[in-house]
Amino acid sequence: MMKNTITRRLVTIPSFFLLTALFVALLPIWLPLSLIAALIFPKASAAPRCLLFITSFLVCEVLGLIAAFYLWLRYGAIWLNPKNEAYIEANYALQFWWANALKDLGVFFFSLKLEVEGEEALQGDGAIILPRHTSIADTVLPLVFCAKDVNRRVRYVIKRELELDPCLDIVGNRIPNYFIDRQSNKMSKELASLGALASSMGPQDGVLIYLEGTRFSEKKRQEVINSLRKRRDEKGLERAERWTEVLPPRPAGTLAILEANPGKDLIMFAHTGFEGSSHFSTLFSGAWVNTTAKLRFWRIPYSEIPETKEGKKEMLFNLWDDMNEAILEMNGDA
Repeated sequence: MMKNTITRRLVTIPSFFLLTALFVALLPIWLPLSLIAALIFPKASAAPRCLLFITSFLVCEVLGLIAAFYLWLRYGAIWLNPKNEAYIEANYALQFWWANALKDLGVFFFSLKLEVEGEEALQGDGAIILPRHTSIADTVLPLVFCAKDVNRRVRYVIKRELELDPCLDIVGNRIPNYFIDRQSNKMSKELASLGALASSMGPQDGVLIYLEGTRFSEKKRQEVINSLRKRRDEKGLERAERWTEVLPPRPAGTLAILEANPGKDLIMFAHTGFEGSSHFSTLFSGAWVNTTAKLRFWRIPYSEIPETKEGKKEMLFNLWDDMNEAILEMNGDA
């Protein structure tokens, strides 16, 4: 991971422009070849769709980078205060455009249908958003739905490795997102930064953090269960075995945000149907094609959040029971 910002961007930005140019220029070659592969190999049945989506994603990246450079020139951020409100608002709008474009491209190329429950929970001020995390595709959904048609701004807590995506790197660092170092030797500093991110929110601001800390898979779930069993953590083991659709929470980051919470409600976000986009291999296999993805939101008022840290932790475990139950219901397994 390249920690030096200038060095990283000197590598990633030209690389994305070059990769985009190659995908577009070679489309007359790889598209017919992918169609043949889809007919011959079952595990490549969605190869044309997947490659067209990747190409479109790369084009969005290039357009996003061009737009980001334009905003930098328009607002004179090199010599003006980078915290200029108009500049920040413009970058929030660009972040939303990028996320919404990727959502629309996924729906189009993979013939997805989205069914949404609980949209009333998205009304009102910004909130602390706790979503399920199963795939490389579900990350744009909270931003798309929580900022849709309202003047609301969503801050993301995301892993530092994603700074290798130049759009996320540049625009994401202009606005109050936080790229967390999950391997940091100074985790107390990371948690303090999360608290600062939360405490500075205004009425229209929200913050999103993945309580599980990583994408769910049954393999990861079994690894957690085996680890808890070896440590003889009976209470943790009982919970992990009960949560069949989610990983046990890693509550430290979320608790840091809740401790600094300036009065925000919680928004829970459960979904199913994105398991087929968990990895590029599942995308190519066609597991995500013609899927109906179900989304469910519900809001927990600030007044119901316990005051003590231990109470907040127990609340998160209870909410994860609700999350697991919601997923089972949407899957028809409850």
